[in-house]
Amino acid sequence: DGPVAILARVLARGQGVTAGYHERRLPVPNDALDWLLLENRDRVASVAERQVKDAHDMITQVLSPALLAFRRAGKSGKPSDDDRAWTWPWRDDLDRLIDEHFFDLLWQALAAADDHDGQMIWQHFLKTQAETVLKRAFAAAPSVSSRSWRAQAEGGNVFKALLHKSFPDLAPPRQDQEESAA
Repeated sequence: DGPVAILARVLARGQGVTAGYHERRLPVPNDALDWLLLENRDRVASVAERQVKDAHDMITQVLSPALLAFRRAGKSGKPSDDDRAWTWPWRDDLDRLIDEHFFDLLWQALAAADDHDGQMIWQHFLKTQAETVLKRAFAAAPSVSSRSWRAQAEGGNVFKALLHKSFPDLAPPRQDQEESAA
């Protein structure tokens, strides 16, 4: 009747080398214990898989292109390997934030009134964290007065456009949609 946790242990291997031993203890709140029952397995798996896909999309389809637009503001052509490498620490930052909160938000999503509400909890979290990482990238970059503002505008515009493309439920209604609804 005390606190419950899942203990996961794995020895990771890859191409003839050991990538290390990993251990993680996942606390399970008392109100989420029912989700661990066998009959709930499919729903838990479905929600968790959707969260993983959303996290991947936020990193690869939204944050990474926005970072590249910021880094390459005003430049033409394809991003260089250096440009792409510059994005990795920021992508890793978002990945760490997602990892820290994944299970807490999984339990919240499962407890939501319906699957859409649960997905919105997760997607709002992703949006907020990705915006925070993008702003930190803006602040950490060297500032060359006119280029800095242009770069931030380009990165911010790409972020908003791709966020609304990849996560349409997070997009605020357009003015013409609001007017036609009135």
